Amino acid sequence: MPQINVTRRAWNDMIRLREFIAEKNPRAALRAAERITSAIDQLATFPLVGRPCPEEYLPAEFRELLISFGQDGYVVLYRVDISGDAVTIVAIRHQREAGFDGQGSE
Repeated sequence: MPQINVTRRAWNDMIRLREFIAEKNPRAALRAAERITSAIDQLATFPLVGRPCPEEYLPAEFRELLISFGQDGYVVLYRVDISGDAVTIVAIRHQREAGFDGQGSE
């Protein structure tokens, strides 16, 4: 089973998203964080569940995990190690946010 690694950027994204929601609804912020965390945990069992990243400039090992939440949801950018031993969470964004800036950076 692959190990899940989370970059500093992805942690910061999670904090940013949670704080944004918490301003209006602290309970929803907690539920969103739990939903994202639960979906990421599933990558240890099913690392290829996400769709191949549509961005032409990213290597094939990058994938996007779509997480529904309410009427929208979140997108997790992650990389599957070629050996299959690790999954690295690179970034997280709300579906309404435009793309990932600096994709592939840690």
